[in-house]
Amino acid sequence: MTRRPRPRERDERLCSMLRARIIAGIHSGQYDIGDRLPTYREIAAEAGVDLRAVARAYAALEGEGLVEVRGRSGVFVAQQESIGGTVLAETSRWLSAVLGEARLRRIRVPDFPEFVRHCTQSTEVRCVCFDETEDQVSALCGELSTEFGFRATGALVGSLASASGAERNRGVPKGVRDADFLVTSLYHLGTVGPLAERWHKPLVVIRLCPDAIRRLRDWVRDHELPVIYLDPRFPDRMRAILDGEGERIRAVSARDRKAVAALDPDQPVVISPAARRKLDGVPLPPLLIDGGVISNDSAAELIDLLIRFNLEAMQAGSTEGRG
Repeated sequence: MTRRPRPRERDERLCSMLRARIIAGIHSGQYDIGDRLPTYREIAAEAGVDLRAVARAYAALEGEGLVEVRGRSGVFVAQQESIGGTVLAETSRWLSAVLGEARLRRIRVPDFPEFVRHCTQSTEVRCVCFDETEDQVSALCGELSTEFGFRATGALVGSLASASGAERNRGVPKGVRDADFLVTSLYHLGTVGPLAERWHKPLVVIRLCPDAIRRLRDWVRDHELPVIYLDPRFPDRMRAILDGEGERIRAVSARDRKAVAALDPDQPVVISPAARRKLDGVPLPPLLIDGGVISNDSAAELIDLLIRFNLEAMQAGSTEGRG
């Protein structure tokens, strides 16, 4: 039976989620000093907690100097000590805590960068991403490569679903055999999950970042959202994710360059990496979401695997046989 988180643990998780959202928003330019943050009710509805938990989380962040609570006016991004646009005060606290923990493990500050490199780059960690379309696979592989340093390759889940039982039992496909772990979405857990278990491969089921979903929802309430695709199932997935709020999504094929060229150059769009490669050299409107969409929970799971495989390689004393 799964243990339910204690109230203190729930508060800490909520505080961490809000802290990460605000800092990321400041760094990306989504939030400026003095901007109003989501209301208590909005956070409570999104996180599935009561208003008192949100109040405690915002109060903790106010104590850190990250936000300013102005009574009934709301919660706002506080003035930050900054150098070159970097949030110095919070970053200093975070890194000081990390280096303090490292010192307790007898890792000296000058040795810490090399220690991190060994834990994350001692060996090439490979994964295979399964999803429905080339659009989705390219987006997943791109983020896993750029954000985490994995060697990510893609595979269409339809090739698994269409295989006969005999074909599935014939053995581990070569691309999968060479992978350290597999990745898919909740949509395809039923297909990929049993095969990952049969092939004795760890499986990470990716969940999307709530902030990215919220930004999509906020936009389509008042605006049309062009989605540039290679496979029409990609905008269909977007509509499913938005669950009743996707009627404003306008599907635009990357193969129709005239339709792409006719888009309003000032109106944000969503485009998959695969569609962007197809349109190489074609001027495109700004992106509504220009960054990662993997949730913090999924990122933590991925980072855990990255470190685990690297530590195993270090313990073995050699990375031979994995290259």
